[in-house]
Amino acid sequence: MNPILRLEHIAKAYDGHSVLINATLMLNAGECVAVTGINGCGKSTLLRIAVGLTRADTGFVTTTPGLRIQYVPDAFPRLPLKQRSFIRALEKIDCGDLSSLIREFSLADAQENSIRDFSKGMLGKIAALQALGAPADLLVLDEPLSGMDAAAHDTFLRHVRARMRDGCAVLLAYHGQDLADALAARVYIVHEGRLVPQTSCAKTTGITSDDCLCPQCARFAHGDCAGRSVYNA
Repeated sequence: MNPILRLEHIAKAYDGHSVLINATLMLNAGECVAVTGINGCGKSTLLRIAVGLTRADTGFVTTTPGLRIQYVPDAFPRLPLKQRSFIRALEKIDCGDLSSLIREFSLADAQENSIRDFSKGMLGKIAALQALGAPADLLVLDEPLSGMDAAAHDTFLRHVRARMRDGCAVLLAYHGQDLADALAARVYIVHEGRLVPQTSCAKTTGITSDDCLCPQCARFAHGDCAGRSVYNA
């Protein structure tokens, strides 16, 4: 199976401090790969590099041609717009009719409220609405359930699972283990800038680049990217 997304030898530093070192992973259609770690370890940076919002210092990001990506950031912006206006804009772009999702996420009564005044949970619902309402081959989700109530949590998982059954892939950053348990086929921990498979997380010293590659990723680490969309990160 050819992966729809490859991150190869990604490195990123801020002010001389390395947050990602030789990070490599792949993602297949219909698969969820989850990334966890302490706050500030580089999870969000990795996801932003994957979607092209942050440029890595070195490495490559490779996607299948025409890959449709929807991204949920860890902090949705507090826009000075009423929810109704924002929904109308989404529907005009590529989301189509969002009325069903609005009901399912209990957002119908907030149509005249300003997004700027929303709670963290409500902002999460708006972000989920944006991601789930549009066609996508890849969902990139950064702490997507943060602040959500239990009903919204269940609704979100149900829709993501349905997307995965249709072949959509998911790249996920998380803290709560229940989210990874519900969706992820593989889990990585960002440890001292390196991506370590969860099964290897007990290695607290002497981590090498080989430790940071699962067998599948190791097979393509130096592979051919012909026929795919590639940019030098």
